[in-house]
Amino acid sequence: MDGSREVSPLPSVGDLIRETWPLFKARFWALMAAGGLGGILTIVAGIIPTGLVLLIWFGTGYSHLWLWAAAGGLSVFLALWGVSWTQVALMEVALGNSRDVLSIYLWCWNKLTPFSWACLLAFLSAIGGIYLLVLPGIFLAFSLSFVPFIFVSENIGGLESLQRSLFYVKDRWMAVAGRLIFISLSAWLLSKIPILGLFSGIVTFPFALIFTSLLYLHLKKTAGPPEASYGKKFLLVSFAGLVIPVLFAFRLAALWPLIHRRFMSQARASLSSYQGMLGP
Repeated sequence: MDGSREVSPLPSVGDLIRETWPLFKARFWALMAAGGLGGILTIVAGIIPTGLVLLIWFGTGYSHLWLWAAAGGLSVFLALWGVSWTQVALMEVALGNSRDVLSIYLWCWNKLTPFSWACLLAFLSAIGGIYLLVLPGIFLAFSLSFVPFIFVSENIGGLESLQRSLFYVKDRWMAVAGRLIFISLSAWLLSKIPILGLFSGIVTFPFALIFTSLLYLHLKKTAGPPEASYGKKFLLVSFAGLVIPVLFAFRLAALWPLIHRRFMSQARASLSSYQGMLGP
């Protein structure tokens, strides 16, 4: 890190809440509409493959395991695609896209694949960091929280989005983590209120989304010109952490015959003892 870099302070939690409130009121119904339409699209897309197999079954009596497996896999894929589409649309609204909801969904279509790729890279990087003695994963979980907003707002590639998020949070990790923990913990506590908590997500989710989008915009505005390839080596090391569970899986597979033999031997011994207790 460049020790001479001047760190710009972020707005306090109170200031962010005061900034969020008017935007929350102005964009609430647009967020509800975007979320509702996305939910419908996700449900319908997920049902269609399985529904077609059911129609074939009722109509012809034909049924086969491979057909159900293919339909189930396609349903999951389409449902995840719908979730990604909804996420991009919600972020567009939270960041101030003033188009109507249908236009936003059409506008987002070409972003879905690279958006999903960027989010997957962020997830894998954080998981890889978890396997590298946990702390790097916690650091990355907060540092990469803005990858979706960066991709939607700045329209850059997946790995570059990760590097940009790391750069924006650079030297301000504690301040960022504290604000993200505050808004997440507040939403969680409200959800625990009897009866009212069942409906709190309708308010807390859009509020938290706008709160986080404003935090991202403040980070972007005060970070200065992005440094080329910032944090790239650290990200590559975190991805290397994914090798650990793979090696563990290979090791477990190699030991499985021995484990299976011992387990079966113990099971037979226990069964014999039990039968001996019962008598002839």
